[in-house]
Amino acid sequence: MHMRAPIHLLLLGLLACAGCESGRMNSVQGGKTTWRSVRLPVDRSGGVIEVRVTGDRSGDATVFLLEPGTLERMHDDLDVDPIAAAEGPLRAEGFVVRFTSIPPGEYVVGSFMDLDDDGTLVHAGSFFTPGYAEPHSRFLPIKVEAQGEQTVDLVIKEEHPS
Repeated sequence: MHMRAPIHLLLLGLLACAGCESGRMNSVQGGKTTWRSVRLPVDRSGGVIEVRVTGDRSGDATVFLLEPGTLERMHDDLDVDPIAAAEGPLRAEGFVVRFTSIPPGEYVVGSFMDLDDDGTLVHAGSFFTPGYAEPHSRFLPIKVEAQGEQTVDLVIKEEHPS
């Protein structure tokens, strides 16, 4: 005999998982605070992305560069690595990171504060409440042209729609 679970038990299970931890993005690699993945080769004729970061609190912040589709993998409970990352002190005047010799293409740039100092940004949302466990900026798509220069302003906030 096949039994079906009552719908209220199914909904209760989904709601219980509303605060479940999902995938995470690693912000450090081999203990380095500035690094570039082997997936992102140096391209001397490539472009430059200058990222200016400000926020509503002081502390260390990580700026990252992702391949398109990376955030979707993170939301699907997978751990992901940026293709480049840098850390800097977030103060009232902010700080600037320059990613140089970036091969032409499309990327996503963003930043966050690693409050628990575990080297990761955790996607802590669910089907009902998407979000991240730590203060972060918006995650912006950016297109890099050969020998072009892009400037991006990111603002890290406690509560920020992603």
